[in-house]
Amino acid sequence: MRRHGEDRGRKKMNGGGSAEDRREQDGMPPGDMDTGWDAPRTGVASSRETEAPREKAPDGGADRVRYGGDVLRTDGAREHSSKPGEVGYEACIPGEMPDAVVILDEVDLVREANPAFCALTGHMPDEILGRDFFTLVEPGDSLALRLVAEECRHNPGIPLRAEAELLHGDGTYHRHEMALSGLGDGCVSNGVAINTRDVSERVRLKDALTESREALRVLDEQTMLGMIVFQDEEVRYMNQAAADILECPVEVYKGMSKEERRAFIYPEDREFIVDQLLRKERGEETEPVSHVYRIVTPTGKVKWAEGFSRSVIYGGRPAAFAVFLDITERKVAEESQREREEYFRSLIENSLDVILIVDQRNLVKYVSPSVQRFFGYTPEEVLGELGMGFIPQEELALALGEFARVLQDPESISEGEFHARCKDGTWKEVSVKARNMFWHPMVQGVLVNIQDVTEQKAIARRLEAINQLFLGLGADLIANMERIVEGAKDLLGGSLAAYCRLEKGKLSIISTEAGERSFLVTGEPDDYLAYRIIESGAGEPHFIDDLRRSREDTRDPLAMEYGLLSFLGVPVLVRGENQGCLCVYWEKAPSLSGEDTGTAVMLARALSSEEERLAHEQSLKDFIDVAGHELRHPVTLLKGYALTLLDYWDRLDVETKREYLRVMSQGADRLDSLIRELLDVSRIERGRFVVMRRLQPLEPLLQRAIEEVRAKGVSQELKFSLHGELAPREVDAEKLVQVMVILLDNAVAHSPERLEIEVTAEEKDGQALISDLDHGVGVPEKERKRIFERFYQVEDALHHPTRGMGLGLYIAREIVEAHGGRIWHEHRPGGGSIFRFTIA
Repeated sequence: MRRHGEDRGRKKMNGGGSAEDRREQDGMPPGDMDTGWDAPRTGVASSRETEAPREKAPDGGADRVRYGGDVLRTDGAREHSSKPGEVGYEACIPGEMPDAVVILDEVDLVREANPAFCALTGHMPDEILGRDFFTLVEPGDSLALRLVAEECRHNPGIPLRAEAELLHGDGTYHRHEMALSGLGDGCVSNGVAINTRDVSERVRLKDALTESREALRVLDEQTMLGMIVFQDEEVRYMNQAAADILECPVEVYKGMSKEERRAFIYPEDREFIVDQLLRKERGEETEPVSHVYRIVTPTGKVKWAEGFSRSVIYGGRPAAFAVFLDITERKVAEESQREREEYFRSLIENSLDVILIVDQRNLVKYVSPSVQRFFGYTPEEVLGELGMGFIPQEELALALGEFARVLQDPESISEGEFHARCKDGTWKEVSVKARNMFWHPMVQGVLVNIQDVTEQKAIARRLEAINQLFLGLGADLIANMERIVEGAKDLLGGSLAAYCRLEKGKLSIISTEAGERSFLVTGEPDDYLAYRIIESGAGEPHFIDDLRRSREDTRDPLAMEYGLLSFLGVPVLVRGENQGCLCVYWEKAPSLSGEDTGTAVMLARALSSEEERLAHEQSLKDFIDVAGHELRHPVTLLKGYALTLLDYWDRLDVETKREYLRVMSQGADRLDSLIRELLDVSRIERGRFVVMRRLQPLEPLLQRAIEEVRAKGVSQELKFSLHGELAPREVDAEKLVQVMVILLDNAVAHSPERLEIEVTAEEKDGQALISDLDHGVGVPEKERKRIFERFYQVEDALHHPTRGMGLGLYIAREIVEAHGGRIWHEHRPGGGSIFRFTIA
């Protein structure tokens, strides 16, 4: 059965609220239903309140009972009484009564219903008269309402209130509010009068109001929108979301002055926001105006807010209703996005690559500004043109095929290398990458990236040529130098290349000229630019773009002979010193890049390697010559004296034999010394040169070395001086004596006879400093750094005036360094040499 107000659910009978409140809610005047509707409601039924007032009839007849604001006659107006003395039912309900009233008998049958009840419920009188009233009551409410009726019968005259769902004539249930009163014996014996009215609409409105209030509560508690109502520059309403955004409790904010509240608005936005709110408070604008502004919290934090305000009626007067939302995160994200977009836009606009977007017809719809730097065209000259207009005809078919493939395959990527024509007619080598991005709403085309690889390709070709050049080098040093010089000319695009090397004051020139002119030796090198670079000791490349305008004296014979304009000279260093210079000449000034200069430096280093190999081979040859000479002398001596003794033993006297044997012993000692030097060098080279150190005084060791050299019968005077005390050191005694003997032998070999050789020892800076001073010929300045090298000798190997193989100083250096010290040479004022070494 359909019920009225299905959307709100079934209401159980209940009570509560004062009579005055109920009259106001129901829209009743305060005086209406002053008896029936004032009954208290507790649950579905109310307890007894007061006896109904009774009045005597003016004619002295039966009493009158006041009910529902009308007087019910009990004078037997109608004879329907079932018992003697009872008044008829109809006499209890005047027909003109405006309230809906129904009278039940003692068994709850309807005995009378006034027209108002029939009109209210839609039932005809004959449909309900004699019917059990509670069959009209919704089953869920029927039992409770019966109990209320029974209580009224037991307590006649005391009205009770109740609510129940009542069936109307249209088949729907409506909520009714009822006042029940027992009639007692005065009207209808054990009858019940029910005064009722339909309150369904009121209940519906009440439920709707409750739901609206609940929705408003949820909105107030859960919304992220801050809401504030301002009126007369005071806060009339503020929700929690507003307090959270402002980071200020509601009551604290309400209690602030207007100046304090305005301080929540960022200074630059304050004037506008305040003006908007004041306008709304005055009711000048009713349409909401959205704006973005900044909020300053009590802690000084700045937040971004987006909101609107409008003029509303609050309490009958205009007020400003402000709604705002914290959009700080969104603003930060937008700013971050804007910065990213600006960053990527800057990358594209300043990219060294060219970015194109072409449509399906291969027409350019976007081009980056770098196209002007790259090709020389302005972006306006390229837009709307064919994207492959830069590519030469012979490569166009391949490019179009790749473009078609990319169009057919979404998100595919194509890569290739092509030549591209610039606006000035020159060509560049480019690497092209294309990607189908028609699916992207911001692109909707093929994204093309063009990268200039001209220099990379040139460098790659150059490196390949250099690699081939180096792989072609062989055992012939001169041939290798010629190949390197030829490579310098080809790789740098020069007109002439030459390698000039200085040796013993003469300049040897290997050039790219043909025939006999390719090699030249001159004893007058002063005018050659290469010679000046070598002599200057400069280690950096030297470039002159125009020899005719240079401030330097540029009467270079090679440049003048061949009419060359530009010059590049790169020093060739051997052991840190200029040995030569690689030169490249041009007829026209070249545009040299860093890679060009780097290539020249690389070739100069290759020449340095060849020079070092040449020096090594020469030093090895010199060593073989010296070693052969040094070893042959004692062997010859031994063999000569041995043969003499063998042939003339009987003829020689004893003294002569002893002399010969003594000389042979010296020769054997010399041979043994040479062999030991060679073995020491071998151990050093193999890393097997062992130093056995222990703590011992140094002075006895120095004295021992001096005595050992004196025992050789030297003519020079050996003198030892000790300056202060010399602390003991952890040293290998034999190795330290060997160092001193090497230095003294060297001093004896290079000093005139009968001159003094002095040895000094002292403590200095926590180390033992030992010096060997002689009055010999000294060492030329250029040779001083090399005298400690293996096999090196100052003298020409072919004219070897002193004994030794050039190994002594090399061995001495290794021994000193093994003791944590160092050894060096100094020039002695007045002539001679000073060799010093330290022991830690």
